[in-house]
Amino acid sequence: MKRALSLVFFLGAACMARGDFNAQDWQVRIAIDVKQPGAVAAIVVSPAVYKASRAALRDLRIVRAGSEIPYRLRTLSAQRQQIELQATLRNKTAVPNAGVEAVLDLNGHPAHNRVRIATPKHNFKETIRVETSDDGIRWAMARMDGLILDVTRIDRQVSELSVDYPASTRRYVRLSIPGWHDPAYLASAWLTHFEESGAIRDTVSTLTPAMKEDPTAQATLLFADVGSDGLAYDRVEVSVPVSAGAFSRSAEVATSTDAKAWLLAGQAVIARTATEEHLSIDFPERWKRHMRLAIFHGDSAPLKVTQVRLSAFRRLLEFPATTAGPYWLYLGNPQARQPSYDLAAFATIAENSPGAPLGRVEANPQYRAPERPWTDRNPYMLNFFLFAAVAVMGYMTIRLLRRVKEG
Repeated sequence: MKRALSLVFFLGAACMARGDFNAQDWQVRIAIDVKQPGAVAAIVVSPAVYKASRAALRDLRIVRAGSEIPYRLRTLSAQRQQIELQATLRNKTAVPNAGVEAVLDLNGHPAHNRVRIATPKHNFKETIRVETSDDGIRWAMARMDGLILDVTRIDRQVSELSVDYPASTRRYVRLSIPGWHDPAYLASAWLTHFEESGAIRDTVSTLTPAMKEDPTAQATLLFADVGSDGLAYDRVEVSVPVSAGAFSRSAEVATSTDAKAWLLAGQAVIARTATEEHLSIDFPERWKRHMRLAIFHGDSAPLKVTQVRLSAFRRLLEFPATTAGPYWLYLGNPQARQPSYDLAAFATIAENSPGAPLGRVEANPQYRAPERPWTDRNPYMLNFFLFAAVAVMGYMTIRLLRRVKEG
């Protein structure tokens, strides 16, 4: 009943919607075919929609029979939950042929699947082994080849000090870092239970990057051009041939509008071991045309990257479809403002909205390009008037100087 009542209010808002829409100001449009009236329809915001927009999706307008229809954009991002657990660090020691070892005691049996360490050490790359136990005597391997590393330089700092493993409810967790022999390197450690659900991602572009070596930074630079500004992405994933074997490299992503001025987007570690690989870097969402990925290899052989894939969380454009038939999505107005519809009370509506297929992007037959300013249309006349004004001012200055001299 509550859902039905909310839907009635949502549909009623469609009748009261007002905006700045004038079809003559929008360059393109896309047909929407609504087949199920009386519901809230949903459109997946595709790369074609991103590219047709001229204002980072602020210029989206939905129209039915000449009337603007309210809508909302919903991002299907991940629901994350991380619970920090109270664990006691015990028995920290250096074990011959095993490296530094320590045991974390949870004093109970909560679920856990991630260990994070703190260390005063810099510039390292080490393997970490994770074991679990119920009694502290018999141990089961949870993760053999976890990787931790730190790269600290004057110009950058990248560290990865967390290792995930299959979820467990065993009381004890034992860490072993074979490459360390001083217990002081392991300053502390924490256990957490991390969950991520509900996310849906879409690939927005798959590209073959241009590659260039930077011998000063000891890095491989990869450049990708998505074709235009306005395509949203927040993850880059690389494809590396299996023949590259195991590796662990720090990497950073930068974006740019003109491929000249670059802004750092994010940093991470890409790695491959015998049992798993992590080849993606996440960062705050970017809308820039150019992406640059730097993979730092130091004195190791550079990685050969065959492809880069850009992705983003899926966006849904949801609107009330009171009647079946054609609707229009208008785009392409760089001056458009973000519309403000009274939809705050309907945040739970349309969790499973029926899809409404989109047509192709087409030119809006009603579009009228804004008239260019007179000065743009008559540049020579502007120069003439400027020249005439300078001449008149010069003549008046000369006359004034003569009068002063004669006086």
